Amino acid sequence: MSEPGRVRGSEGKVKPNQSKSEMDAPKASSNPNLQRDYTEEEPLQSNPTDITSTLRRSSRERQLSAKAQQNLAIEADQLTRKIGSKYESWRQCASRTRKLLKVALPMEQLQELHSDLTNHQRQVLDTYDHLRNLNAAERSVVAMVDNCCSISESLLDVLLRRRLETREELDLTKEREGTTALKCAHPSVFGDSETLSEKSGKSHNSSASIASADS
Repeated sequence: MSEPGRVRGSEGKVKPNQSKSEMDAPKASSNPNLQRDYTEEEPLQSNPTDITSTLRRSSRERQLSAKAQQNLAIEADQLTRKIGSKYESWRQCASRTRKLLKVALPMEQLQELHSDLTNHQRQVLDTYDHLRNLNAAERSVVAMVDNCCSISESLLDVLLRRRLETREELDLTKEREGTTALKCAHPSVFGDSETLSEKSGKSHNSSASIASADS
């Protein structure tokens, strides 16, 4: 039996009287990993000089030289011209497809038209994505791409439906009305007016003339 007024420790040794606050206080551990639980972490000190130099260095790296900017503009102009060429090929394919949909077509020809139109649309979009990685596209280019996507979706839907329909289900009168409505909705693509690609080419010719005059 332990003596009155004394408390037996964890090692079996008798310790002097302890107050309640001392008994309730957490005991320091010999394990350094546990000791960190009772100490406050020191706040990280940042060096303003290092931050300023990093910001200056990053802003300096983003700046292009005059020659690099000129080369970038030339490449963007070449891609814009390429989009115009790809768009014109797609436009001719879409116009041919629209006219052929006025009559009954065999399954093989419907599949061929579907593949051909999809391929031309992909070429336009691939070139457009490449241009956007370099520079913002002009409004005329965005309009061409929007036309390409919208009209291709309409024609591809018709081609798919025609492949699933039987010859008895085909209503040529309704098909002609649909192709006529598509032409009226997009005169720049199916009409005889000046195409967007031609307008874009003229715009870039004038821009190139101005750029050469400035240089």
